[in-house]
Amino acid sequence: MKYQLLLASKIKGGYIALISVILIGAVGMIIILSLYSFSVQNTQITQSGLDSSKASYSALACAELSVTDVINNTGNQANQINDNDTNCSSSVSQSETSFNIVSTGQSNDVTKKISVSIDLANPTINNKANITSWIEN
Repeated sequence: MKYQLLLASKIKGGYIALISVILIGAVGMIIILSLYSFSVQNTQITQSGLDSSKASYSALACAELSVTDVINNTGNQANQINDNDTNCSSSVSQSETSFNIVSTGQSNDVTKKISVSIDLANPTINNKANITSWIEN
């Protein structure tokens, strides 16, 4: 009788230990998977922010090149720049006394636009032009 009670308590103790190990392992796996998921989401957010900045700077570069070309009257007013994962292009439309520039920058799936209006009738920049608006879309 004593032997059966001792054996029964060892078996119960073994099951308790086994269940404890399984529960601790499951909790550990949940913690590890949660941290991994957070890390992946954080990386995606960081990449999206980086792409947004690259697209903005790319659109800015093309817009500035076109503004410089318009002010210096070089004739080459539409610009295009291509890099590894970033590119931009700008288009220029002209009326009698003004220019409108639309510059588009793209990095991966992110696109940014800048619209610039230049007034030639009331010059202030080197007595050649006046930038009346600069808007990021």
